[in-house]
Amino acid sequence: MQDNSYAYIAAVLDQETFVLLNRSMQLYLDEKNWQTVQSTMLAFTQILLTVQSMAESPDEEDQEIAENIQNRIFYEEATHDRILQLLRGYNRQGFVYLDAVTECTHVF
Repeated sequence: MQDNSYAYIAAVLDQETFVLLNRSMQLYLDEKNWQTVQSTMLAFTQILLTVQSMAESPDEEDQEIAENIQNRIFYEEATHDRILQLLRGYNRQGFVYLDAVTECTHVF
């Protein structure tokens, strides 16, 4: 029997994780704490890339889990709004921040 390669990752990618990430991102946006906003964007980008990798897995269970996670992420209109807010809110925060915003938007 083969171990599910994404089982441990999927276990932490639950609704609480996304709620915490979204709340943190909005809090730091409101505080204009750009370095921490950048960190949360990088984390969100890596989560999206991981879920994309799960979706491309040959394991049907991984694919199903990835589809459920993607549905939860993209169902939330607030997430779409926040991504736009991040992109539109760029104003001389630096090129590293701009790179993080661009990558996060592209991956999303």
